[in-house]
Amino acid sequence: MTSNVLEYNNIKQILGFTANISGETNNVYYDKEFRYSSDGILWSDYKQLTNDNLSNINVYDGKIYLQYRFTQVGNGNLSINSISLDVDYNSEVESVIPECFWNNNSIDNSSKIVFNTGSSSVFNPYALGQGVQMYNQLSALVSSMFGFCVLYFKTEANSRTRDVVLKEYSIEKVVAKDNVKILIPDNQLPTRELQFNSMMLDMPVQFEVHVVKSDFQNVFGKDAHPDPHDYLYLANYVNKMYMVDSVSDPDDFGYAASYWRVSLVPYQEFSSVQFEDNSLMEETESLIFSTEGKFGEEVQDEFDDIRKDNQLNDVGDFAEGQDALRICLEPSLRINAENIYNKWTVVSKQHYSLNTVEKGRKVVKYRYNDSFSNNDERMITFWFRPKNVDKSVSENILLSEISESDNGIKVKVQKWNNLLQVGNYVKLTRTGSANGYRKIIESNRDKSYIVVEGKYDVRARIMNCAKLVAYGVNTPVYMGEGFNVEQNYNSISLNVGDRHYDFTFDNFTKFENRWYGVVIGLNKGMANVWLYDLVGSDKKENIKSELKLVSCSSKEIGKFEILGVECGLISCDLDLTNFRLWDKICEQELHDLILSQYVVDDSHNTLIVDNAQQELLLHYKWS
Repeated sequence: MTSNVLEYNNIKQILGFTANISGETNNVYYDKEFRYSSDGILWSDYKQLTNDNLSNINVYDGKIYLQYRFTQVGNGNLSINSISLDVDYNSEVESVIPECFWNNNSIDNSSKIVFNTGSSSVFNPYALGQGVQMYNQLSALVSSMFGFCVLYFKTEANSRTRDVVLKEYSIEKVVAKDNVKILIPDNQLPTRELQFNSMMLDMPVQFEVHVVKSDFQNVFGKDAHPDPHDYLYLANYVNKMYMVDSVSDPDDFGYAASYWRVSLVPYQEFSSVQFEDNSLMEETESLIFSTEGKFGEEVQDEFDDIRKDNQLNDVGDFAEGQDALRICLEPSLRINAENIYNKWTVVSKQHYSLNTVEKGRKVVKYRYNDSFSNNDERMITFWFRPKNVDKSVSENILLSEISESDNGIKVKVQKWNNLLQVGNYVKLTRTGSANGYRKIIESNRDKSYIVVEGKYDVRARIMNCAKLVAYGVNTPVYMGEGFNVEQNYNSISLNVGDRHYDFTFDNFTKFENRWYGVVIGLNKGMANVWLYDLVGSDKKENIKSELKLVSCSSKEIGKFEILGVECGLISCDLDLTNFRLWDKICEQELHDLILSQYVVDDSHNTLIVDNAQQELLLHYKWS
């Protein structure tokens, strides 16, 4: 069984855990596992729940997400009483310990209210003193937990302007401001839909909030209460100023009147409302008249999403001779026209045929060149189709000699194979300490030897039937000299600096000659790779092709920093299209949408959008 996702905030380090479980023996027990995430989107694989594994987690920005998985071993009755995490909290910030719930039992740590009337007491239905007191306390508690914090400006009447005939004060003044909690019934924030009336087009004019008396009077004084012409700034979600129109007491429990019903309308400036302090006037004006500043970023995002400069601006300038997206394009790289469909939706119309250029050459270079590190949120998406599926794995090749080389391990083969090229991988067997997957860094066909990565060990030797299998590797994406994406016969790999990470997928044996979608998420030392299979795309009529998730693979890649990133594509045995680089990671539920977009909706979250368009006014080409 699995727990709910637990969010821990304001922590420095995880020290360990404590689990209270009833019924565990040597033969009947729970196999305890956990996984973690820094953002709630990219998750680690499940690990054994141990103090060492928990303490080795790197906590970023004081936040961590955890989920437990307990699997019963043996037959018997087990019960989880509690499970707690031993953490080192940031003492300067108040922290809330999350509650753990399970899919088939729960740990109930909720508070209980107990009434003790005593054996001699007689029930009196009209003795509501305790009940009213508890109701007031609960009202204050609800306000503290669920209330929206607003900046409240308090006004009071100028006693010298009293009009006894009209029963009003002609002048009011703003005397104070402070943060106050308000409750919005059913959390129904005011709608943003436009309303029509006989005079104009306008926003909704009125909505109701509740203000708990104890909260309000703790801020503005014992006898204070909201008054008409008071106004407040609701920053969360709404970003709008409202004015108090009317105030009334509710018909609540025992007529306790623990809160006020306050009717709000959009703020209007009145000449009769004056300011006692110039700073109050300046702050009010800054909140009212700084719409451009408060909404400037959102407005720019809307402009970017409508204009889509990074995707649709493919018309260069004859004077400058430049492509808005690509700074360089290999002249012999072929761009083929072919529609790719996902459930009748066109997701691509052209693709790069990366195998039309000698393997290993940089064929596309983008203008984007910003640096990035493990602290930067990045997502990479693209479509690819392998072209060498029938020639990506060699037969068994017998070995005749293994020895030390200046830069690795030298292996001599009895028979040569075209896959024994620099950049490809081999799997060595029956060679002692040299066994395993290793990258080819030197190849000499004339002398029938290769050099693979690794440090030579005297225990490495040629045993009976020592052999290797060679695997073709496609490297289509590079970012600087320290980051690239590889496609192997059954996996996707990331090279980060001098480290190699191989992402394999559940029940996936090998790539076939059809289109695949890849989503790579990078954030805070975690990397997730999702692989999608476009089932039916290998057919001539692929209109009914459908995207299916193969699986997701995760790795902890730790800290890295890549400076002066040069980003582009490399020639290999692949067709590739719809390469996008994002500065924001999205949830798995949205992958089908973003992979199926020929024109990206949220283009303000993209850094590169390349649909493999034909060459237009490039500044120069590689020769």
